[in-house]
Amino acid sequence: MADYNYLEHFPKPFLADLVAGRVLPFIGAGFSRNADLPKDKAMLDWDGLGSEIASLIAGYSYKGSPIDAISTYAHECSRTSLIEKLAELLLVNVAKPGKAHKSFCELQFDIVCTTNFEFLLEASYASIFKFCQPIIDEE
Repeated sequence: MADYNYLEHFPKPFLADLVAGRVLPFIGAGFSRNADLPKDKAMLDWDGLGSEIASLIAGYSYKGSPIDAISTYAHECSRTSLIEKLAELLLVNVAKPGKAHKSFCELQFDIVCTTNFEFLLEASYASIFKFCQPIIDEE
């Protein structure tokens, strides 16, 4: 039998909205840290990603702004190069959905918003045969 003691820590109005289907979850980049990875790999956090990208830019001094570092890299090296580097740094080809991804996807949401670059949630939805339509551009 499942242990649901953690539910006592959620505000009652939130739980009521959750049960009524009035919650729109936003999943940020930190959720990717729950991925299953090879033993010798670790998922970067936002600042770690910015720092790694910054280290690849000649003469660039990282001042703690991942967006600035990533934008500078795209300007200096091209958007295509940036996408390839992000895929490498975010372990897109080796990361697999973790237990947290699979558990989240079993929850009943009509819409989920995510800022994640990788497709771990999409893979999790596919693994339990739930339809998921990524919207990845402005149109």
